[in-house]
Amino acid sequence: PTNHRGNKTSDRAEVAKQRVLIQMLSYAAKAEVASISHLSQSTFLIQDADPDDKATLPTAQEEKPKRNSKSRGASSHEILSITILKALPNLLVKFKSDIPILKSISILPRYLLPNVVSLPQRKKDFISLIEDLCEIYNRESDDVLLDNIAQSLAFLASSDHSRSRDVRAEVKRLLEGIAERLNKQMASEPEAKGATSEKSKKSRSSRKNSNRSASSASVDSSLEGALVSPREYLEQSICLSLKRLKILSYKIDVSHIMTSESEDDPIKLLRDCIVDGVSKKLEMRQVDKEFEKDDDETIKTIATIPPIW
Repeated sequence: PTNHRGNKTSDRAEVAKQRVLIQMLSYAAKAEVASISHLSQSTFLIQDADPDDKATLPTAQEEKPKRNSKSRGASSHEILSITILKALPNLLVKFKSDIPILKSISILPRYLLPNVVSLPQRKKDFISLIEDLCEIYNRESDDVLLDNIAQSLAFLASSDHSRSRDVRAEVKRLLEGIAERLNKQMASEPEAKGATSEKSKKSRSSRKNSNRSASSASVDSSLEGALVSPREYLEQSICLSLKRLKILSYKIDVSHIMTSESEDDPIKLLRDCIVDGVSKKLEMRQVDKEFEKDDDETIKTIATIPPIW
């Protein structure tokens, strides 16, 4: 069906079937790569893994591998990599609003062989894959999905292949977009309390228009309609931008990517923007005070700190 989230029963059944198949593809790909790495005594799966995760990954046995097992494993891994690279761009577009499926397939680039990525006939697929991953990262807020994409981008940016420079350039654009959004968010002021209804309507209309461009908006489009308070809306947007920046910088050394020919250090500018902006927001966000009565009618003052901070 053309609309995989359609209302027809047949469409819903098709979506359910596709979800199961995608999950099977994801688990099968990881199991296959683990098996191949075991046969060839390769460190492919653990070379960029977190130290806490390495203990759970399969390791090569001490026994000597069988004859030709290394070449068979390499050939099988190459075929798998080509299949994944050809299919992923279409899958990311087709299921762009389906978070469970995106979480399953966003880690698959981690299993690509570097020599397959360098194939001339796969260049278009690879560039589309990187652009789609960055677009999803800039749009979604799910922690697992962001972590999967960051890990895939980190692996592709650091691997030894001819398109690693393209990956770093796309990641740099992603980081610059997040930094630009943070600058606008920190400079934005929430709607004043007690504003007239006409002004509020204009402000809401302006917010809706600004949200049409996710890369340039001061508020995050993934939050539209979720919160009623303009101040909470802005604070949640800042939180999401900081989370995206934190996850990506944990996986990738951003100091080697966010370079500039000018004298101004982009990392220092971003740090100053975050420190100054958060300080001002905290200063404006005075601790609210609530009053409640206990059983003997004594009024108690309770200080409440907004959850976002």
